[in-house]
Amino acid sequence: MDDQLWFNRVALLIAVAVVVVGGTVLVVGEHTASASGSAPSSGAPATVDYLYLTIAFNPVNGMDEYFPANFTVPSNTLVVITITNYDNGTNLIAPQYSQVAGTVGGSATIWKDGSSTPQTYSSVAVTDVAHTFTINQGGLHLNVPVPPAGPTGLPTTVRFSAEFTTPGSFTWMCMAPCDPNSMATPGYMMGTLTVD
Repeated sequence: MDDQLWFNRVALLIAVAVVVVGGTVLVVGEHTASASGSAPSSGAPATVDYLYLTIAFNPVNGMDEYFPANFTVPSNTLVVITITNYDNGTNLIAPQYSQVAGTVGGSATIWKDGSSTPQTYSSVAVTDVAHTFTINQGGLHLNVPVPPAGPTGLPTTVRFSAEFTTPGSFTWMCMAPCDPNSMATPGYMMGTLTVD
């Protein structure tokens, strides 16, 4: 990796670290959804919250890491989740984790390698995944495969919407065998989604 690319990644991680407080971040905003937007199924007022996650390398130990790993979202509200992935590695995954599941419309949107052109997808090749964002606990079934960043060092961005109707704490995990230490360490490739 060249010095400029390394500097850009470290600068991003420092910027992300600034918003991390005590390992938990609430990075959401709220506004009223437009009439043409997807409304929550609960019949409640149509509000939308936003959650931003980044996948990169920990600048201290080099391990793969989601920033933040622990976060809170409101119940019965449409949550738009954006994952920006700087990891250009790929990992062979089991076929069930190549499918988008549990999102609004059963799909996600991707901007590959810094592209400004979005593409909607409901599955990817099992060989074209860097990480997943997966929850399979307490009746909550959510899986979004995240393709790798491009060879230029520009990130791949994935966006999807979900509604969480059951309050509680749920463990999310990456199901792509990316880094054994990261996958076994809470706060790296696993964390807690709290619905309140």
